[in-house]
Amino acid sequence: MLSYVLRRLVVVGIGLLIVSFGIFYGIRRSPIDPANTMIPGGANAEEKARIHAALGLDRPILVQYGRFLHGAFTRFDFGTSYYSHEPVTRLVLQRVPVSLSLVLPAFLLVLCVGIPTGFLAAIRRNSLLDYSVVGAVYVIQSFADFWIAIVLILVFVVRIPIFPAFGRAGPTSFVLPALSLAIPLFGRVTRFVRAGLLDVLQHDYIRTARSKGASASRVYVKHAFRNVLVPLVTDTSMQFVWTIGNAIVIEEIFAWPGIGRLTINAIRLGDFPTAQLCVLFFAVMFMVVNLAVDISYTFLDPRIHYA
Repeated sequence: MLSYVLRRLVVVGIGLLIVSFGIFYGIRRSPIDPANTMIPGGANAEEKARIHAALGLDRPILVQYGRFLHGAFTRFDFGTSYYSHEPVTRLVLQRVPVSLSLVLPAFLLVLCVGIPTGFLAAIRRNSLLDYSVVGAVYVIQSFADFWIAIVLILVFVVRIPIFPAFGRAGPTSFVLPALSLAIPLFGRVTRFVRAGLLDVLQHDYIRTARSKGASASRVYVKHAFRNVLVPLVTDTSMQFVWTIGNAIVIEEIFAWPGIGRLTINAIRLGDFPTAQLCVLFFAVMFMVVNLAVDISYTFLDPRIHYA
């Protein structure tokens, strides 16, 4: 296991190096010029040249990337924001807990509702409950998260003023953005659990367990659901990463001061160091979650082990 983890860490490191260059190059080739956003009304050619020289943007892209890597590896320094003049590492680390405080409750809500709902729909196949769940799932999955956010604001802020619409001011301010993130995922998790259980319940070992007199709860939970866990963990882990990405839009709608809003503002202003570290954070999250899921397989299924 240790050798496998070490090999995967090497692969992750190489992948991050490639991804970091792609992010660095893509952002530096953005049509947004920080010189135009720094000077109201836009900068002339002389002012642009002076600002580019001060920021190091007049140097070749490989030279800029080399300086970026040198600062990252030697001092864990990913640059300084063009506007706040703070280290971008500090800016990002301040925003990550704020985003996770929104994403984690939303995702836990999805799991606590989606898994039992899909479980009940599977064991009551072709019943009114099953048909209702399947119908609701297809309707929910057709809604975009930003559309749900707008509807929630119209209903629970404009028509029935119960929750605040913007900011992070207390427990009630979590409700609408968390629901906007969670509702589109309910359908996917429910459908995945239902389909997985229906497939597993057709296997021979399930019929064998029933013929031996095992109780229904033991058959469904220990034998059936346990074998759905590996694909379920794989799917939900990817959904967790995508939820962090989707939070960019939700944070902008609800003025939530997380890393998603920081990313949008940095791209809008042409704050290259901040934008590239924010995007790199999402790439790191994706790779770390993938590695954690691979390791978790050995605990979920004893038949899986890495030589």
